[in-house]
Order: sequence, then structure tokens, then C-alpha cells
Amino acid sequence: MGRKMTHLQYAPDNTGFFTIDEKKQEQCSFFEIPRDRPPKKPKKRRAKSAEEKYRALLMASSEVIYRMSPDWSCMTELIGKDFLADTQKNDPNWLETYIHPLDHPHLNDAIQEAVRTKSVLSLEHRVLQADGSIGWAYSRAVPLLGENGEIIEWIGAASDITKRKEAEAALRQSRDKTLALVKKLRDVNRNKNHFISMLAHELRNPLATIMAGLSVIDISDDRQQIDRAKDTIRRQIGGLTHLVDDLMDMTRISQNKFTIKKEPMELTGLVEQCAQDHEALFMKKGITLLPQICPGPLYVMADTARIRQAVSNLLLNALKFTEQDGKTTLCVSRENGEALLMITDTGIGIDADTIPSIFDPFIQGENARKRDHEGLGIGLALVKTIAILHGGDVAAFSEGPGKGARFTIHLPLLTSTAAR
Repeated sequence: MGRKMTHLQYAPDNTGFFTIDEKKQEQCSFFEIPRDRPPKKPKKRRAKSAEEKYRALLMASSEVIYRMSPDWSCMTELIGKDFLADTQKNDPNWLETYIHPLDHPHLNDAIQEAVRTKSVLSLEHRVLQADGSIGWAYSRAVPLLGENGEIIEWIGAASDITKRKEAEAALRQSRDKTLALVKKLRDVNRNKNHFISMLAHELRNPLATIMAGLSVIDISDDRQQIDRAKDTIRRQIGGLTHLVDDLMDMTRISQNKFTIKKEPMELTGLVEQCAQDHEALFMKKGITLLPQICPGPLYVMADTARIRQAVSNLLLNALKFTEQDGKTTLCVSRENGEALLMITDTGIGIDADTIPSIFDPFIQGENARKRDHEGLGIGLALVKTIAILHGGDVAAFSEGPGKGARFTIHLPLLTSTAAR
């Protein structure tokens, strides 16, 4: 019996092979080729690979990286990169830990909108830095969605923009200062023009009166008329002398050459004398001048001539801006170790916008300008300089136009021992 001759033939689909009887040319049997199924990657390995990539991103990035729960109620991780404090555990109080309190409301609003729309959150806000100081961050977070379309968690990155914000703030401050300087220069220019106009007026009127008096002296034979003209000329020259003295004082102030010679002096007597010196002027205009001097002496270290000048300027200011039948009160008292000199009038008052600059040179309130009151606006500036050089201060108060004004000078008192 001869050996059966066969050979192998692969199946067309390569799933196995047939044995072929060479004699009969028939398929005898089929053998399936065993094939190994490609191994499935373990889910844990895939997850581990994603985590490795996340950690690699953390190492490579200079940004702060953080992770949030789906509703942002809990921070699950934050890598602060020395900008913010790190956290590796769930932190439900992350808002108080990292965000400046003033930014809580608008950050919460932005979070609610991002969660509602499942969209990217992007905003700038203040943060509490790792060193405890306040900084600024630009924060951007994206939602990770599950197969059902719901948010699984949020991954965010924050940039330190503190230096940029500081630069912006410095730029705004510089701009504001520049605008304020421009406004001040415009005001100075306007006041300068007003000062020049008023100076011409202040010089022209007494000079015209002096010229008229001289004409009377030249042509008149009436002794009484001549004497009245001489008295008028003397008064006008005295006014011009006072004006020039004030201008010279303002020049000294601008050049830091305004000096005082202080020595112990008694204030109440000086103020009473000033009131007596100006009483006739107030009576002539129909204004009541009411001195209210505290009993007992008040000693201050002061330049008598300069204090007299300050009191005189305040009295003349009240006289100028108080109408007939008005009243001016001159009060001197002791308060908290200081001598308090207060002059209150029932005059035209001061508008609120003028109060902050009332002691600046060449300033007159709009209320005063509307009523065409004369003056160069340097008397109150001198009062402030004198008060400051004596270690004191001066303040102005008014309830508004038509409600009068109050000026107060504070001067440090001397002890009885020092006064001796």
C-alpha cells in the first residue's frame, strides 16, 4: 500500500489551510491557524499615561496650574510656582485663601456663568500671594466634559500680572498728576491775568485820587479844602504803601526769604488793639465789630508785627465781604494747649469749590468776583504763611454763598514759665 501524497493549501481568507490529496486533487481536511488577539491596554495604564503627561506639563509651564471640582466648590490641586501657596488636597475655602475679598463678587459671577454655559472662564483679579502680599493674576480655566456632556472638572492656569498692573497704576497716576498740573497751570494763568487786571485797578484808583488832590492844592485858596486834599493823599499813599508791602512779602515768600523774629508776646492785648485800630472802618461801612476776648493773658512765641499783619488782613477781609448792617465777631480763646483766634462774619460767604484754594495767592472766589470786590487775593495767602511759620495753621469755613464765613488761626501757647 503506497504512501498517500498530500500538500498544503492556504484558505483564501488566510484563516487556515487545507490538505490536498495530490492523486485525487481533493481537499482532505482543514486546519485553523491559531491567532493571538491583540492585547488590550489596561485602563489604569492609560490613566497613568494621562497623569504623567499632566505632571510633565506642570514641570514645563511657568504658569500657576490648578484643578477645580465641577461646580468650583472645591479646589483639588494648585501648583503655585512661588507666586501662590501650593495645595495638594481638597480645599473648599480656596476663595478666602487665594482671592482678594473685594474681587469675590465678580469672580463668583464669572464662575456661575462659565459653569452654566460650560464655557472657558477668563478674567483678571487680585490674589493673596504666597508671601502674604496682594498681587494680580490673569486666570483662564477650561471645563473637561464626560461622555454624557457633563463637566467632570476644571483645569486652569493663572499668570502673574502684578508688575503689569503696577505699571498701569503708575501710568494712571502719572497721567492724573499731569492733568492736575495742566489744570493748575491754567488756573495760575487765569489768576495771573486776574491779578494783573486787579493790580492795575488797585494802582489806578488811588493814583487818580492823589492827582485830583494835588490839583485841588494847586488851584484852591481854601485852607480847609487844601487840608482835606492832603488828608486824602496821605490815606491813599498809606494804602499804596500797604499794597506794595504785601507784594514785597509775596515776593519774599516765593523766594523763601520771608522771615520772622519770634519772641514771647501776649496775644489778647494785641488783638484788642487791632480791633480798636479797625473799629472806625467798620463803623463807617455800617458793620458791627464785636470783640470777644477771653479773660487772662495768652502767651505765644511770635513776631508781633507779623501776627498784627495776619489779624489785620483777616479783619479787612471780613470788612470787604460783609454788607452794611452786617456783623463781624473777633474771638480769642484757649483750646487744647493752643491759642484760638477766630473771625466770623455775616458776609457773602464762600462757595464750596473755592474753600480748598482760598489761601492760595491771587485767588478770589467766584462769588466775590461776581460782586466786583476789589483786592489782589494775597491777604489770605500771607495769613497762611504767617500762621505756618509760627508753628500753627489757619482754616476757612462757610456754609455757602450768602451765609458768611469763619477764619480760624491756631497758634501754640507758651507755658507760664516759658513766657517769663
